[in-house]
Amino acid sequence: MRSSPISLQPMSNVPVPDKQFNTLKQAAYQLASCTELIFQQIEQQQTLTSIIDKIRSSLDLETILNTTAREIRQLLNADRVGVFRFIPGSGCDQGEFVAEDVALEFPSALAAKVYDHCFGSQFAPHYVQGRVQAVADIYNAELSDCHIRILEQFQIRANLIVPVLKGEELWGLLCIHQCKTPRAWQLSEIEFVKKIADYFAVALQQAEHLEQIKQQATLLAQTQAQEKALMRQKALVKITNRIRQSLDWEEICQTATEEVRQLLEADRAIVYRFNWDWSGDFIFESVSPGWQSLVGVIPTIADTHLMETHGGRYAMNETFAVSDIYTAGHSDCHVALLEEFQARAYAIAPIFEGDHLWGLLTAFQNSVPRNWQADEIELLAQIGEQLGIALQQANEQKRAINRQQTLVKIVNKIRHSLDLTDICQTATDEVRHLLEADRVTIYRFNPDWSGDFLFESVAAGWKPLVGASPTIEDTHLMETKGGRYANNETFAISDIYTAGHTDCHVALLQEFQARAYAVAPIFEGDRLWGLLTAFQNTAPRKWDTDEVQLLAQIGEQLGIALKQAESVRQIQARSSELRQALKQLQQSQLELIQKEKMAVLGQLIAGVAHEINNPLGVIQASASNTHKALQEALEELPYLHQRLNPEEQDSFFQLVNRAIRSQPLVSTQENRALKRQITAYLQEHDIQDARSIADSLMDMGIGEELEFLLPLLKGDRGEWAVQFAYNLTCSFVNNQTIIRAVDRSAKIVFALKSYARVEQSQEKQLIQVTEGIETTLEIYYNQIKRNINLIRDYQNIPAIWGYPDELIQVWTNLIHNAIQAMESGGKLTIATRQQENGIEVSITDNGAGIPTEIQPKIFDAFFTTKPAGKGSGLGLNICQQIVDKHQGRIQVESQPGHTQFRVWLPVESV
Repeated sequence: MRSSPISLQPMSNVPVPDKQFNTLKQAAYQLASCTELIFQQIEQQQTLTSIIDKIRSSLDLETILNTTAREIRQLLNADRVGVFRFIPGSGCDQGEFVAEDVALEFPSALAAKVYDHCFGSQFAPHYVQGRVQAVADIYNAELSDCHIRILEQFQIRANLIVPVLKGEELWGLLCIHQCKTPRAWQLSEIEFVKKIADYFAVALQQAEHLEQIKQQATLLAQTQAQEKALMRQKALVKITNRIRQSLDWEEICQTATEEVRQLLEADRAIVYRFNWDWSGDFIFESVSPGWQSLVGVIPTIADTHLMETHGGRYAMNETFAVSDIYTAGHSDCHVALLEEFQARAYAIAPIFEGDHLWGLLTAFQNSVPRNWQADEIELLAQIGEQLGIALQQANEQKRAINRQQTLVKIVNKIRHSLDLTDICQTATDEVRHLLEADRVTIYRFNPDWSGDFLFESVAAGWKPLVGASPTIEDTHLMETKGGRYANNETFAISDIYTAGHTDCHVALLQEFQARAYAVAPIFEGDRLWGLLTAFQNTAPRKWDTDEVQLLAQIGEQLGIALKQAESVRQIQARSSELRQALKQLQQSQLELIQKEKMAVLGQLIAGVAHEINNPLGVIQASASNTHKALQEALEELPYLHQRLNPEEQDSFFQLVNRAIRSQPLVSTQENRALKRQITAYLQEHDIQDARSIADSLMDMGIGEELEFLLPLLKGDRGEWAVQFAYNLTCSFVNNQTIIRAVDRSAKIVFALKSYARVEQSQEKQLIQVTEGIETTLEIYYNQIKRNINLIRDYQNIPAIWGYPDELIQVWTNLIHNAIQAMESGGKLTIATRQQENGIEVSITDNGAGIPTEIQPKIFDAFFTTKPAGKGSGLGLNICQQIVDKHQGRIQVESQPGHTQFRVWLPVESV
């Protein structure tokens, strides 16, 4: 069986006195042994007590292990004492010495790793149960060769191994090595080492608990630091968001000072602004209760160092922090100034507007000194940087808004005014005030490229140039025909004395009282018309890019105003011609529509004539019948009482009354069926001449409930009485027929009159669209009634404002086209409905359809697919124009068997 390199062997016998000694020697030996054992136990107890004290007093596990190893080695006089720890997760198959004390002549075991793939599975469970290994001589312990080689590398001859447990887990081994010679381990030594191992378990638990406390403390510190960093980051984000969302500089600064004071738990946070001479003022602050406010209380601060150095270290974008003003080495006057601020400690970060040091952001601790942390100062610097961005953004935004307002004002003046003088004077005034310049002028070139000042806005105290300065003959501009300005370039000079101008040029500018100037060209179309110039007279001036750009934009707008003024002049000159042309165009359009009407009317004339002839024929026939019937009736009237008895007379007069109130049947098929029914009824009652009487009754409109006639018809004079009644009632029936024929003729004449008339009024009227549609249908009645099934789908729609006669032309063209598309008859559907804020009229036919490739062209003027003489190609074009005039729209969808035109017209379009 293979042994572990740290296996337990039988303990050697404790030495005993030789039995050959005499009794006295034996007693002396035993006494000496007992005395030595007592001293040994005392030393062990002292060592054990010392180790226990170290475990209790020390929190450093490494120190405890090394000290224990040293004291055990001294006590047991061993060559090496080591603490071996199994590597966590290795299953007790791998480990290393973590502490040792070794004699000088023997190598250290700390640098070596020990690996035994059998130990974890074969021996570790026994050590967990408290097993101890004591080997007196490795060469006599029946150890495996590989085990012996491991021990030999540490020069081990004898060893004592005791397990070190951490709870129920085998943490490691306490190893005592004898390297020089074999060694028989005493029971007292083994028990002593076991006690030490037991106390190691306490030390391990104590170390683990300490490690947990350290980890918790570290985690707590990290959490607190993260919370503080998060709070600072939130404050920075809040200020940054406020900067992005707000253009109110005061609101931004107030937010920043409040956030900084609360976040840093300072007594005061304040924004300090430098003046032009590098003195300064407190302008915003957040202060804790109990401390005096500085804003509006402390006068302007004249810090000589900052004034002399133009901002000192802060101009180099450095921060500065002082934990105690009384130990910082400040001068007495500086300390006195800080005492006025009630400050004991402070931290400062600069605020830059672009590249210019604008001011300082300062946190004060008033009550006690304060050691400022690096991240606190960094936060102050970051917020100072954000304030600088906000300041630059606010100023740029303010300038941009002012520039935009000025530009808008001038543009609005150009749009709403035709007075060039008014426009130019407004432009010069607005530009001068916006740029805070001493003078702004408008200069016009003459044909020879000399020039004159035409308009100006000048500050008080400067002499005017307009009307006072003679024509300017700038030789460079005259020779180059406008110089750089002809290329639409701007030009700006900050100081005429350092710009490299010629003496004559400087002298000319001195006449204008100018020290600095900026110029932008004014173009009228593609021609350089003049210059817009801003002058600074009091001192040199560095012109900003946006200022020169504003000048160029306004120069461009002035060019538009010039072009507009010229356009207005030309428009006014041509207005009379345009009005006359418009009048002629309107007349031509009316004539064109009227011609189209007449062309359509010509195509309809034959059908219309037939429609009028029909009712005229009906009137003539009805009048003739009435005359004949009345004549016969008058001849037979004297014989009425002679030929009919009272019962027959009563039946006779009922017949007359019913005939007068009845309506004749229209359908021929219905007439034939009813005649057969009446004839059959009369024959059933044995009435003579049943067919003849049935014809007369049908003519009078009598077809049902014939019982009342039986007394009359069964008499001798039945047929005579029916004919006599027919003659009496014929005039009433014929009169109704004449009235209907006259009404029909009137409708046709009215429709023709409405269609053919020329509309004189150009004012819109409130109309019902369906009335115009019905007028058109009346015109086409003759064509529709033959073989077209007309369907009216009129929904309730409101009246609209429009031109009624022109809309009738639209319906006429669309219905006419639909009828022509259905040569062999078909179905024509006309529908109206309310849609969106208007009404829609749809005209649908089931004709051949419009080919897809020509649908985009059908509204073009003179486009037609009809043969010569059948169409002018203007019908749908006129429809399009009329619908456009009504601010509506017309659309078409077509495929074989279905073509639909939809016209949408607005309801409110007065």
